Amino acid sequence: MYLLGSVKVQICTAGYKPIEGFTYDECSEIKGDYLNVKPVWKKHADLADIISRPGKVRLQIKMEQAELFAINGDFGFNINPEAQVYEDLI
Repeated sequence: MYLLGSVKVQICTAGYKPIEGFTYDECSEIKGDYLNVKPVWKKHADLADIISRPGKVRLQIKMEQAELFAINGDFGFNINPEAQVYEDLI
């Protein structure tokens, strides 16, 4: 991750509705160069409330001047085909 960059994470329902307590606005901004970092929200230091929810959730990651090399977890992976693609970043 670039030193001037930042990353925020939000968790949404399967229908892309942000879950209260786990929105971008409630996420502590991640800045710096890390090998391993977990997102933290103002009222939630972990994912215990999400894990106990029934049904699937979606993880959304907002990056500004940042690079993400890996995500670890026990989850399935889908890419939103409607997401904006930036091809001029290299």
